[in-house]
Amino acid sequence: MDSERTLREARRLTPEGQLVFEENVRQFTSKLRIQHRYIDMILGDIHEHTQMTKPLACTYKQELMKHLKEYEEISRKYDDYLVSQRCDESSRERSSHSLISSSLQQQVVSKAIDNLEAMLQTFDMEELNKVKTEQLTQIIQPPDAFRGPQKAKVEAAKTRAKFAQEEVELMRKQTAIQADMKRLSVKHDIEEVDCELRVLNENL
Repeated sequence: MDSERTLREARRLTPEGQLVFEENVRQFTSKLRIQHRYIDMILGDIHEHTQMTKPLACTYKQELMKHLKEYEEISRKYDDYLVSQRCDESSRERSSHSLISSSLQQQVVSKAIDNLEAMLQTFDMEELNKVKTEQLTQIIQPPDAFRGPQKAKVEAAKTRAKFAQEEVELMRKQTAIQADMKRLSVKHDIEEVDCELRVLNENL
């Protein structure tokens, strides 16, 4: 019934009206293509970024929603214009536009926005867990009033250990020197004995 009424109400465009209609269609579709191109560029950038950050995801979501809103506003005005024309050309154009518009909004952009929203929720949960962990760490750690003396004791122990290590090193060097001197003394005694033996042998 509605289709029959639409056919009865459909009007035939004059040559001048056809030119005006085609020009208006061209302007509307040009504006829609511009927004579609922006959306495609954003979706391409999202696909290329394998390491997504929260600021980047937030920016992409805002840009997608912005251009989708502009696309929908132009699309609504375009649809109103096509309905107002009541001709076969506008009916065909409206069917084609409706198919493209619904496919873009429901299948492509909406899915991308949902994915970005899920990423942002994940980032928020990670930040919340980080804050909770830091708060728990502050609770577990002793207050500064208690940490001060403990830190001083630790630093003093480190200093004592450092000097003890240096003392051990000096003692090790001293022991090595004493051992070298002992070996030198023994060597000297041996050479003296050898010298005396040679002299005795020569006098025999």
